[in-house]
Amino acid sequence: MHSLELSPRPNPVILEALSLILLTLPPSRRRRLHHLIRFMNKIAANHCLQLDQQHSNRYAVLKGLSGCIVSMGLDSPPLSPSQCIHLVTVLLDFEHEIFAVPENLASEVDKIVQERQREKVIMTEQHPEKLSVPSEKQVHFCRPIETGEYETQNRHLNENLLELLEQICTDENLSIAEKRRRLKKVFIFKFLELIVLLISFSVLFPIDQNVSFMLPCIEL
Repeated sequence: MHSLELSPRPNPVILEALSLILLTLPPSRRRRLHHLIRFMNKIAANHCLQLDQQHSNRYAVLKGLSGCIVSMGLDSPPLSPSQCIHLVTVLLDFEHEIFAVPENLASEVDKIVQERQREKVIMTEQHPEKLSVPSEKQVHFCRPIETGEYETQNRHLNENLLELLEQICTDENLSIAEKRRRLKKVFIFKFLELIVLLISFSVLFPIDQNVSFMLPCIEL
């Protein structure tokens, strides 16, 4: 029986680059790709299922579905079928790392947010009189947005929150207590929005042991 062995661990820079590239995809498309990769991993590891008499499930899945993931356009550099399969193999073998937000990126974003908050505190301390300016004398530089643009931004926000919720709930490396802690930290100020997301999430993914812990853990 022919099989494809686990690919050797690539350079961490390559894994981080793949993770950053996937973050540029629209949230819905990235989520569908992650679902497909997870599905392929589960089929490849299912010893009770035999897709091909001569090849392993892993080989059959990679051979049959790699073309659905890597599709080359006319202006793209040519990739051989073996190169496409190798790329998808890396996605399968290092799924948790590639579909997670890189630690360096999260750290940099956290530093920028903290620095901006620090600058606001310093400016407030240096110019407290700005806080007492009458509202009619304040100059507003906000640009009103159209209703369609607002709805688009709100839809993307909900998609990102749903993706973050799914990532926390399905992360096998996190304990139940840690999942609850992260959910409280992320969603405590968006309780109503979370209820909507939970309803949507329950429709897509029927509640089982992996996600049932969410319901009693949100407390105001």
